[in-house]
Amino acid sequence: MPQLDLTEQLKSPTYRDNPYPILEDLRLKQPQYLQTYENGARIWFLTKYDDVSFVLKDSRFIKEWRSLLPEEERWVSGQREPAIFQMFQKWMLFRDPPAHTRLRGLVNKTFTPRMIESMRPRIEAIALSVVASLREKDRFDCVAEYAFPIPVAVIAEMLGVPTEDRDLFREWSTVLARFIDLSDVSEDDLARGSEIAHEMMHYFRDLLMVRRVAPRDDLISAMIASEERGDRLSEDEMIATCVLILFAGHETTVNLISNAVYLLLREPDKRQELLLHKELFPTAVDEFLRIESPVQLTSRFVAEDVMIGDAQFRRGDEVNVSLAAANRDPAQFKDPDRMDLRRSPNRHLAFAAGAHFCIGAPLARAEGEIALRVLFEEWTALEHVGEKIDWRDSTVFRGPFTLPLAVRR
Repeated sequence: MPQLDLTEQLKSPTYRDNPYPILEDLRLKQPQYLQTYENGARIWFLTKYDDVSFVLKDSRFIKEWRSLLPEEERWVSGQREPAIFQMFQKWMLFRDPPAHTRLRGLVNKTFTPRMIESMRPRIEAIALSVVASLREKDRFDCVAEYAFPIPVAVIAEMLGVPTEDRDLFREWSTVLARFIDLSDVSEDDLARGSEIAHEMMHYFRDLLMVRRVAPRDDLISAMIASEERGDRLSEDEMIATCVLILFAGHETTVNLISNAVYLLLREPDKRQELLLHKELFPTAVDEFLRIESPVQLTSRFVAEDVMIGDAQFRRGDEVNVSLAAANRDPAQFKDPDRMDLRRSPNRHLAFAAGAHFCIGAPLARAEGEIALRVLFEEWTALEHVGEKIDWRDSTVFRGPFTLPLAVRR
């Protein structure tokens, strides 16, 4: 098969509207797709469940590409980057052990299943409050007016940041998502990204100063207490962790809720089944995560030569793994394109796997279950307005940009 520039195909409107036929074709014909470039760069794109799972769990596939540079070049390389990328360098999402282990340990206790279970009443209260604000409307945008306010309020309360700043958080998230995506960024984008990075760092630095004087029962205060106990943590790392939790704590959950609403409106019989058998909500949410994964793609770098099947992965290669393709691999999932609210087992990779398994998975599941139940208990006759879904222009993230709904009374 001739070498096509897959990156361009992944940015196409066809892929944005429905990526799954393209991913299926790749999985059948070139499941270990290698794109080579004149400068010697090699970029892989993997679509088989077993391959994707292997890469996510094997320590030879790393996040910190700078560790592959000669030692004298690493610091210089990092300091030359725009401020937004310097901030990303401090995110646990882009670190490897032992730094990743240390940073993740700061927030592990906040996201345990027991802690999240204790938060369910508060999550439900927030969802009911959002519903109450929409009750008199005949139409509303599910994304902006329902799916966004719930997780942003939850994560803001957990962190200890003012929920009334949520419009500011939304603007920040839009910029951050663009830089995490495969999007081309212009000089203007880089300037705006660095401006946003400085805004976020100043915002949380000021908040840390306040919490040092007047601690509360929130995650920021807990991180300060951990620092004071002697844990090795710089203030910049603490601030970057706050930014990551704020971003990751709502960005993908917005997509989870919106995608699930879209799926249930598309198949009314499944919505009816779910409302008649509410004990299905946990397995249903995992099925929504599988069939429309909020995060579609993640990347690693090869730290040492390794074989996967007959393919030779060389040190320095970039490896993109398609969570979306893996989650519809018929070798792992029976009838993978069919939504089955009772699917079990459902070992999907929507939360990744291995060391970088999503720390917020229990929270996302709880928010998804509660938000969907509250919405459809309130309105049993919701309809999508329009014939086509306006999907986000993103390769990494999957969710509607808008999802206008009409209330049939």
